[in-house]
Amino acid sequence: MMYTWFQLLLFLLPLSSLANHINLESSTNGCIRKSISRDYSWTVTFTYGSYIEYGAPSHIMPSWAYVVFDLENPVTNRSYHCHGQSTMPYNWFLDVLPDPWFNCALGETWFNVDVVWTRSPSRLVVKQDWECHLDDKSARFKLTSFGEVAPPLDCSVTEWENPKWSIPQVYSTYRTQCNTVTLEVKPYKVEILHGE
Repeated sequence: MMYTWFQLLLFLLPLSSLANHINLESSTNGCIRKSISRDYSWTVTFTYGSYIEYGAPSHIMPSWAYVVFDLENPVTNRSYHCHGQSTMPYNWFLDVLPDPWFNCALGETWFNVDVVWTRSPSRLVVKQDWECHLDDKSARFKLTSFGEVAPPLDCSVTEWENPKWSIPQVYSTYRTQCNTVTLEVKPYKVEILHGE
């Protein structure tokens, strides 16, 4: 199968340039036009929590952090649920996770969601794949879109310190729990892979 790449920079590239290659009205339920519309956005629900334990004033013990992420795509009417976790929560603050992408696949090659999140500053990057068909099923198009947002997290931290600490006891703990936020995220770029 031969492929042709079209890269669409939302809000910068007029739709007419894409129309030279694709009949925007011929895709099922206007899938392509909706996907590259200036009005298109994801609905994202996001929360974060962590637990950090110290065995001494400067010694971190085994700890963990997690993100829970839900995304709704109004074009495909699909919802995606992601749950990412790390045993190196401080790396989320420093943006140095060895493999920061969390995959939220539905088990289908052409329907995928990947997310990256960093704690400080709060930054969420979304990459999503989906497909649109022509009405007559003669061709399909794989769309990959990218978006980024800074979730305004409202978090509470519970701290505990052992008043009678001695080795090998736990010296202190820090538990963070953030309220769930719901955001509208507009993709800043869409790529279309045209299967001919």
